[in-house]
This record gives sequence, C-alpha cells and structure tokens, in this order.
Amino acid sequence: MKRFLSLFFSALLTVARTFRRAFVFRRAFTVLTLLLTFFVSQKAQAAATLVDLGTLGGNLSVAYGINDNGQVVGASDTSSGPSQSG
Repeated sequence: MKRFLSLFFSALLTVARTFRRAFVFRRAFTVLTLLLTFFVSQKAQAAATLVDLGTLGGNLSVAYGINDNGQVVGASDTSSGPSQSG
C-alpha cells in the first residue's frame, strides 16, 4: 500500500507540474500575442492615411472596400435622396 501511495502521489505531482507549465506557457503566449497585436496596430496606424471622400450631394457616404483597381467601393446619398452604389 505504501508503494502504491508513493506512486500515486508521484504521478499526481507530475500531472500538477505539467499543468503548471502549460498554464505558464499559455500566459506567456497570451502576453506575446498582445504585444505583437499592439506593435502591428501601431505600425498600421502610422502607415494609414484618412481621406474624406465626400458625398454625391447627400448627407451620408459609406465605403465598403477597395477594388482591384484601387478605387473605393461604397454608397452615397445624393441630393435627391436615393443611394447610389459604385
């Protein structure tokens, strides 16, 4: 019985150490991921330029993306009201 308890507690200690290492690794990975995200977003913000595209006479315009030709694709209200997509 003593041998069994010794092996049992030894195995339990090994499992606990493994989980602790996994927890520490996961925490370090999370910190590194957050730091990488921060630095990438800072670089992206420094490279981005905001340009006011205006509207087609209305009060609202929305950009959905940029097509393969580098043109902004979206919609805008016109002075008469209906939305124009392009």
